[in-house]
Amino acid sequence: MKETVFITNHPSGDISYLLNYDASIILKGLNLIEIHDIEKARQIAGFLKLRARNDIFILSKERKVIKEMYSVHPYARYVYEPKKTFDDINKFTKELFSLGIFTICLDISYANQRVIRELKKCGIVVIIRAETQLEAYEALLSGADGILGKNIEKIKMDPFFYTRPILVSHRGYQVNNIENSLGAAIDAEKLGAEFIELDIHVTKNNVVVVNHGASLGKNYDKDYVIRRNTFKELKEARQVFNGKITDNHIESLINFDKEISNNIGFILDIKVDSKRHIKKIAKVINLMERPVYVMSFFPFAIVRANEYLKKVKSGMLLSFNEKKLTVDALIKLVHKYNLVIHPYYLHDNPKFIEALNKRMIPMVPYALSKDATYKVFANKNHMVNSDYIDKLVKLPKHLVVDKFIHYKMGEYKKINLTDENHNKLSFKAEVLFDNPLGLVFDQLGIISAEKSGIAYAYLTFEVKVDKYKIKYASDLIKIKVYGKGSEEDVDTSKSVK
Repeated sequence: MKETVFITNHPSGDISYLLNYDASIILKGLNLIEIHDIEKARQIAGFLKLRARNDIFILSKERKVIKEMYSVHPYARYVYEPKKTFDDINKFTKELFSLGIFTICLDISYANQRVIRELKKCGIVVIIRAETQLEAYEALLSGADGILGKNIEKIKMDPFFYTRPILVSHRGYQVNNIENSLGAAIDAEKLGAEFIELDIHVTKNNVVVVNHGASLGKNYDKDYVIRRNTFKELKEARQVFNGKITDNHIESLINFDKEISNNIGFILDIKVDSKRHIKKIAKVINLMERPVYVMSFFPFAIVRANEYLKKVKSGMLLSFNEKKLTVDALIKLVHKYNLVIHPYYLHDNPKFIEALNKRMIPMVPYALSKDATYKVFANKNHMVNSDYIDKLVKLPKHLVVDKFIHYKMGEYKKINLTDENHNKLSFKAEVLFDNPLGLVFDQLGIISAEKSGIAYAYLTFEVKVDKYKIKYASDLIKIKVYGKGSEEDVDTSKSVK
């Protein structure tokens, strides 16, 4: 199961945070280093290139440092720590992708589940910088991919859901229409899918169309080859659903973009790899205002997509059983081409999965059965791309609760926990640091407290999906307990380094 990665100089960490380093140290183990000086950046980039060292995290607050290092050695993992705040996540994401950056480090003010999930939806890996162990808890509960901090100990908690995996409707929702049809895409939007996966080809007259196979095949009453026919000619064929000919026809990708809300993202499986076709596809995608990922089985399609689609997240479809595939080779490709990995679900390989999770590399398995869909969901993968998301869309994307609560001893304090759609949820409360104020909760609020002061807690909400118990946890809550006049306040944050 995917877990939050701790980057720290403490021995418990997953990745070593090197505060002081020389050339020999950075080659030992999995490390993160900070570089903010352009001359030092050139030296380190040249050294990493010479030693063919790709498996390292390099953090900088300066875009020009990352740009310079990427131009010399594009195979390392570059982490940008912005000095200014940002409001437009989509614009910010595109700026980062154009620089070869897909990992950011944010301060603790960004540690809330709604913001973290929106960044992840756009394809950004999020690390939160924590100055104290308390902030590490706050970052963990926000759903951050990683936590960076000096002397921060790794926190072990139950395998909570902090935010729901992104749900992708595989080729649309195929209840009333065939796969890859506009009708199936519209139904997927109505269902509540966050992304729709579509397969794309290019016609004889350079129109980008949506269909799985290179020819229209069994889903149409005429089996035309897409690249050998014009869009007008392909429109002569009608779609066949459940053995019956309908009045629906193949559609262009441009028309999908017009008909589907921009709140819904597209994952586009590119079924061609020529330079001419990729340039045409890029021209269409670059006009879109929605989140877009592209993916392909074809290596040249990925390389060319990276050239013409600088501001779009790419993905590679592969099998972990490929004999020549190594972890280092895969990491090198991910760093260079800003990749999500789409592994074939049935070819499981714990070595690859563990290595990618430790490096916060998103994985979206494909070819999911109904049972596999629920398993992948329960394992907290970045996305769940499936024909069977109809039950999952009803679950909360994240929990919503006030992050600061006042409680007066002797009274009852109702706490409002909801999902993102304001549906009220019952909960259990967990208080950090052994509940020093003696807070007592029921399923709706605070019943009592033994002491006044400040405590820190989170709420949990549990549901069952098939045979899997899914336990959500909320953002960290600061609770201020007021006494009746004579008690000494207890501030639990003072005991937390």
